[in-house]
Formats: sequence, structure tokens, C-alpha cells
Amino acid sequence: TRQAMEREDYTSAETSLQEVLRIDNGDLAAANLYDQLPLPKPWVNATTASDGVRVSWNSSDDNAQYAVYRSQDRPMGSSPGGQPVAEGLVQTNFNDTSAPAGNRLYYAVVATRQGRVPSPAGQAEELFLPALRDVTVRSSETDLVLSWQAPQEPVAVRIRSSTVGEEPTVTEVTDTSSFRVNGVEIGRTYRFELTAVYLTSEGTQESAPVTESATPRGKAKPVMDLAIDADTSSGGYLEVRWSETPS
Repeated sequence: TRQAMEREDYTSAETSLQEVLRIDNGDLAAANLYDQLPLPKPWVNATTASDGVRVSWNSSDDNAQYAVYRSQDRPMGSSPGGQPVAEGLVQTNFNDTSAPAGNRLYYAVVATRQGRVPSPAGQAEELFLPALRDVTVRSSETDLVLSWQAPQEPVAVRIRSSTVGEEPTVTEVTDTSSFRVNGVEIGRTYRFELTAVYLTSEGTQESAPVTESATPRGKAKPVMDLAIDADTSSGGYLEVRWSETPS
């Protein structure tokens, strides 16, 4: 048991002590060791979500509560200091909606329970590059208009445009949330891949891409000379006639 504690294998130590106390619940040495035993370290994962960084971890104890810490500078130690971004959590996940974009963020999660020593901090990191949201493309006979929403302000939006028979193009736009493509061809499909560009301490980085496509359509011309005649000689069928509409 002591060897497991020295190598911070608290799960094995707890299992051993519970077995000792099950056999002899009056073993004061085992009871004292159990009281000194930290909760197991949470295993933590951090991923980019649409509105922040989603931090999740495994359950350390059915009665545990959790505190989540965040740092932009460096990984935290086994006992992180400072103000947590969330505490008193009973669930095993937290969505950090205040996470600053364009930063490598370090997270630590500590489990606590009344009467038990807090766990060592489980840790994870994530380079937070949120993707664009609500990307749409509106088409007319002569142009296409792309629009989007950025969850946080990127330094630019990079648009990769492609269509069959033409070389792909890359355009960067700043200080706007829309982009117009003029001179499009009716019936041709245009594909767009949009990424948010962030300036990070590791250089320029792009978010995950969002793709949209559109095919401009011409306006349908009305039929001006529709005629309907009853053809009684062929069993009472109706004959419908019209001229071809101009293109």
C-alpha cells in the first residue's frame, strides 16, 4: 500500500486499504492511511467546441466535486494555484465559453470530497481555434454572397473557392462578415471552404474548415400562350399546348 502511495498509484492503494479494512475495520494504521489517501487523479481531455473549449474527465468518486483551472502561460503542477474557471461541479464536463481564441490553453481538474484529501490535478491542453459559425451562401443570376459569424474576432477569414474547369483561388478578407463573388455562371457549381485565421504565439494558425457550395440558377420564364383543348375523338383526353419560352 505504501509503495503504491509513493508512486502515486492511489487507485491501487485505495483498493488495498479497503480490503484491509473489510477484513479488520479496527485497524487504526490502515484507517489513518485511508484518511490520508488523495482521491484518484482525474483523466482529462480538452477539445475545441463551437462556443468554447469542452473539458471532460472521468469520475474519481461518486461523491466528488470538481474544480477546473485554466492557464495561458504554461502547464500547471499537481496542485494548481490561482482562481479556477469553475468549481463545485458534480458533472464530469465543463464548457469554457470564456476561453480566449488563438491561444494554447492548459487545463487542470482537481477532485475534492469532504473528509478526503483532494486529488492530484489531471491535466490537458488545447490550441483553441474556433471555427466560423452560421456560414451561408446566397445565389443570384450574377453573383454569390457568402456570410458567416465568428465566435471571436480572427485576424482574417480565408476563403478557398473552386469550380470545375477553373483554378482554385484563395482570398483573405478582414473586418467583415460577408464576401461577394461576381460574374458567376448559371448552372455551374461553386464550392467554398472557409477558415478563421488566428495569430498565435506559435505563428498563424487556421481553424477547422467549414464548406458550402451553391449553383446559380436563372429565373424561370412564364408560359404566355398556354392552350387546353378537349379532344373528344380520342376518348375525352385534354390536349395541352404551349410555345417554348425564350431563354
